[in-house]
Amino acid sequence: MPHRLFPLLCLITLLAVIPARAQALTTDWEQHPEVGTRLLVAQSADGEVNAGIEFRLAEGWKTYWRTPGDAGLPLTLDFSASENLKQANLLWPVPTRLVEYKIIQSFIYKHHIILPLRLQAEDPAKPILLKASGNYGVCSEICVFYNITLDTSIPASHSDAEAQAALDPFMAKVPAPNGAGGLEILSAQAGENNTLNVKARAEDGFSRPELLVEISEDFRFTAPEATFSADWKEATFSVPYELKLKDASLKGKTITLTLINGDKVVEAQVTEGQDTPSPAADDVKKK
Repeated sequence: MPHRLFPLLCLITLLAVIPARAQALTTDWEQHPEVGTRLLVAQSADGEVNAGIEFRLAEGWKTYWRTPGDAGLPLTLDFSASENLKQANLLWPVPTRLVEYKIIQSFIYKHHIILPLRLQAEDPAKPILLKASGNYGVCSEICVFYNITLDTSIPASHSDAEAQAALDPFMAKVPAPNGAGGLEILSAQAGENNTLNVKARAEDGFSRPELLVEISEDFRFTAPEATFSADWKEATFSVPYELKLKDASLKGKTITLTLINGDKVVEAQVTEGQDTPSPAADDVKKK
């Protein structure tokens, strides 16, 4: 009899292990002809959840950054129906600047993107009942708009190495605090002929950098032109802009700047005409 019980006990043990691996919280794909979306949940511990919303786009289709440019609708989500959720932050990896027909500028993602989602529980000992709804747009020759719904329970303790591995490359493209990795935005100053002049430095030197400018809808910024110091460690970006409102002025405005240099990316909110504060050591550590 003991010999017969041993295989049975092994089977029970195996069945107990298999569900633990199969308890992945990644949802099924919500599939449309142009795009598929799903929720990944990588880790939940100490009231903090690392998750992401994954998009797979058909060839020729694109979706949009938080500031889409001249066209497109970025993902928006309403988390108000969730339970035990203190805070939800949707993070935005750096996009690609796309200029079509020489005049239409947009900031896009193509093919495959995961937008990281950081959640914080009210009570770390209890699960988060995530209930969110929103919409987003995808465009090719035409634009199509879809609703998205998230409805899942996230336990207080959870780990999915496969989901985390999928999320990590996109987290690396989310801007770090200004000064991280020796990349720093120094100042932004309104110049002549509707230009914004941004000074920056890079300890490792600049190599084909990009600068993204976000401000109110009264302004439309286009691609910057950059000049560099002899050692390529300092740069001045001259960013042309158009006024959408005749009397709009950059003077004293708060501007969000995203600076990309190779595999490094930082973000800063600056006040026009003022130097950015020197970043504290703790603030510049990469996430």
